[in-house]
Amino acid sequence: MIQISRMIGPAVAGWLIGGLGVATAFWLNGFSFAAVIFSLLRVQADQKRQPASGKPLQDFHAGIQFINREPRIQDLMILTGYIYLFGFANTQIIPAFATDYLHGGPQTLGLLMGAFGAGALVSSIFVIPLVQRQRRIGLMLCGAVMWGGVWFGLFS
Repeated sequence: MIQISRMIGPAVAGWLIGGLGVATAFWLNGFSFAAVIFSLLRVQADQKRQPASGKPLQDFHAGIQFINREPRIQDLMILTGYIYLFGFANTQIIPAFATDYLHGGPQTLGLLMGAFGAGALVSSIFVIPLVQRQRRIGLMLCGAVMWGGVWFGLFS
């Protein structure tokens, strides 16, 4: 769902901004969160929570120990860092690219950002089943994110 929203959301936002203006698009986006909040209120979960010890540093240390024992969690932490370092940070130049090089407006920006989401959706459909067969999938995904970072660097 996240990848689909990354694909559709920016494209729709570009059209809304182009047709109705920034303020109207902003308000419509705000109202769209009502559905998300409603959905979250409907979620029922059976979680077993450990009561807080009252010692934040001790709880933090226990969390670090858990991460050290779980290789998949380590991989996911590294992957998350790589995604933000090589992926999301570089999307800040896309608006300038849309206007200065493609000579477009909000619609062009929406299509570019929607293309990012479409690429993420396609990769999650095809790459994730292949990667799940690997023992340390996080390292493989980190390589993929770094590869994307190389292309973002060249684009920049």
